Amino acid sequence: MKKEITSTIYVSINGEYRLWDSLSMEEKKDISINLNDRAMQAIGYQRKDKTA
Repeated sequence: MKKEITSTIYVSINGEYRLWDSLSMEEKKDISINLNDRAMQAIGYQRKDKTA
């Protein structure tokens, strides 16, 4: 019998832990962008504004 691996993702927002699946699409998008920015900054990149 095979057992499947499952995972549950929680995020901390202002000290409150919330289930990832309970967030709105907009909240998920904002968090994803923020995490990508942090990762890129950690290796020396900076986001450029797309105002041009």
